[in-house]
Amino acid sequence: MKRLTILVLLCMAAVIPSGTAVADFVALNPAPTVEEDVVRLGDLFIGVGGKADTVVGYAPPLGRRAVFDAVWLTKVARSQGLDWRAQSRFDRAVVTRASQILDLRTVSAQLSAALRDAGVARLHDIEYDNRTLQVHLPAGADPTVAIEDLRYDPVVGRFSATIVAPGDAPEARIPVAGRVYEVVEVPVPVRRIGKDEVIGARDIGYERVRIDRINRDTLLDAGSIVGMSPRRGLLPDRAVRVGDILRPVVVAKGSIVTMTLRTPTMTLSARARAIEDGGEDEVIRVTNVASQKTIEVRVVGPNQVVVEPIAFLASIGD
Repeated sequence: MKRLTILVLLCMAAVIPSGTAVADFVALNPAPTVEEDVVRLGDLFIGVGGKADTVVGYAPPLGRRAVFDAVWLTKVARSQGLDWRAQSRFDRAVVTRASQILDLRTVSAQLSAALRDAGVARLHDIEYDNRTLQVHLPAGADPTVAIEDLRYDPVVGRFSATIVAPGDAPEARIPVAGRVYEVVEVPVPVRRIGKDEVIGARDIGYERVRIDRINRDTLLDAGSIVGMSPRRGLLPDRAVRVGDILRPVVVAKGSIVTMTLRTPTMTLSARARAIEDGGEDEVIRVTNVASQKTIEVRVVGPNQVVVEPIAFLASIGD
């Protein structure tokens, strides 16, 4: 019984002083994160008890960091009566201001709406002067924005504005500037299309392209592409130019074709050899097998061509 009592007393003696020592022990927090615009004693030091809410400095801007060095920390600890001193001149606390980064797409969507109200085309792209633009908001804030002080010059396409965030209770006002480019939807292949293929409607999609990046011979109408064939093959997501396509060859160079002449009073047929490839409804040259005369004909189908009456008369005159 006596041994048990002594053991209990020893345990109590070991626990109570230990608890008191932990309460008085002060340690540096080297990398605190704060959400307010001030830094409190409890952010910098661990074990300060009731003094934790004491304001000792200003927090850095949203998303930024501030370094509190050993000299400053020592002065604060001494002024607050803390039993702490720097172990070396390299001791420091790096305070980070907590924030959320607003998605730039949200900013651009609001800005686009404001620009449309100012007369900008429905389809456009925005290019910011500051291409690394970031909008930081308090960690718990509503991620919304408003646009103020918008100015737009339609002659040069430049704009300036102020981004206000959050939109209903501003915490940040960020000036922005840049340029607006009108864009159009350009038909592009959705897959690689080989030289001998006929382009179908399902082979064509659309991609937004800035007008200043479109060549004069770029095809803007999918109807002018469907039913054609590539000259050398088409790559996906690349704009198609006039010279990239041609009508599918239905009369091959060197092939024998049936040449027909129709008038109100007669129909004549003859055989001819194609001098060049031809797509449907294209005009090509052929050589009459019998007379060896060359004449221009119009392709109407596979190995089928027709002679226009004027061309026929001209060939007779030769």
